[in-house]
Amino acid sequence: MKNYTFHKILGKYFLPISFSLFLAWSLILFLLFLWNSKTLSNSEDIDRMLIIHLSIWIIGILFSLPNIFLLLKQKKDIESLNLSTSNFATLFNSITSPAFIFSKKSGIITHTNQFAKEHFEIHKNEKNHIEIEALKHLTNELKKHSNSVITNMKTEHSCKDSAGEEILYEAVLNDIIINNSYSTLIVLNNKKESSKDLQEMNKYIEDLHAKEDALEDNAFELIQLNIKLEESEDNLREVNANKDKFFSIVAHDLKSPFVGLLGISEMLDTDYDDFDEKEKRELIRSLYDISKNTFELLEGLLEWARAKQGRMDYNPEKFNLFQVADSLANLLKANAFKKEITLHNSVDINAMVYGDRDMVATVLRNLLANAIKFTPQNGIININAKIENNLMEVSVRDSGIGMSQESIEKLFRIDVNHTTLGTNDEKGTGLGLILCKELIEKHGTNIWVESELGNGSLFVFTLPLEGVSE
Repeated sequence: MKNYTFHKILGKYFLPISFSLFLAWSLILFLLFLWNSKTLSNSEDIDRMLIIHLSIWIIGILFSLPNIFLLLKQKKDIESLNLSTSNFATLFNSITSPAFIFSKKSGIITHTNQFAKEHFEIHKNEKNHIEIEALKHLTNELKKHSNSVITNMKTEHSCKDSAGEEILYEAVLNDIIINNSYSTLIVLNNKKESSKDLQEMNKYIEDLHAKEDALEDNAFELIQLNIKLEESEDNLREVNANKDKFFSIVAHDLKSPFVGLLGISEMLDTDYDDFDEKEKRELIRSLYDISKNTFELLEGLLEWARAKQGRMDYNPEKFNLFQVADSLANLLKANAFKKEITLHNSVDINAMVYGDRDMVATVLRNLLANAIKFTPQNGIININAKIENNLMEVSVRDSGIGMSQESIEKLFRIDVNHTTLGTNDEKGTGLGLILCKELIEKHGTNIWVESELGNGSLFVFTLPLEGVSE
């Protein structure tokens, strides 16, 4: 609450008092200047005295400005509360709770809105003043604060309505000025109804939240279902690619060798006596090569089919990688010798890894066979291993013909039929690297290739060092 008398004085006497003080201040400075100038004969001294008095006058004005602006603001705030009778009547009757106007000067209720008339018994005394018994205690309290300004004051007030029902209200009090008359606006809010409205609103909000949660759950389920559908689609696409690849190999790669076998066998059967010893040996050698290649193709096809069907048992153990690499180097040394290729095993003799020994041997054998196939005469192939990021990186590097980026992107993919002839026109099935990828992924690790056309290739796969893969 603020001092009410001060506001009345401010509104009525502010401008005259301010203007009078300004004139008095200016007149005093002017008289002081005239008095002092009489004692001075030098014009320079008079000019100096004039500058001093003007400076004092300006300083006084500057010190007064903040207070003047503050008083003007307060006056403007009070004037903004001053409502005309017509504006007040419109606003007052639009209030949807019982509302009253209490005159601070006379200490009586002067106006009531329609809601007040419906909820309270209203009488008029012999002086034609409005009397409301239910508000007597509240109006008596307001009389005690007639000289104070009330702004958004809230208090609880219990009273009986016209039906005699005891109701707890929250009284909201605000001072207003109507046609320069100071009054207090009283608005009574039924706390029971407000609580009921609040409960209904909270229930409505809870229902909204429940519906939002249900929508979010449905959206999440739809997203999960969509993901599963996409995964199923990818799986079906891969299954179809596997099926197409399988039938392609059976129909073409597995059929072609038998054509050669049948042709050479028929020639030996029907024209055996027509061939000299050298030609017979060449035909028998061709039969051996075709049979060997067909067997390797069939073996790779069966291994790949077993891996795809999950029938290849994964039996991890800790084993010496050097021994596996050395055994394979000796096994394939004869193939390398035919092309005068040097095969080095640079794996540390104590290198230990954790994985399926047979699977790792199959992967390494395929990579070495490919390296021999694509390395020209007098080339070099090196097997190496090093520990990186708690994994053993096993690599096979060759000095062969290398690959373009386009060819690299086609590797390890069942949906792309990618085969290339070796440097001595050796044929392949395209299944070797796909099988390698399947077997390495069973270890929970990766396989990749680095290569440039004409600069050889580096195939790398990783293996766990400890028993962490499943």
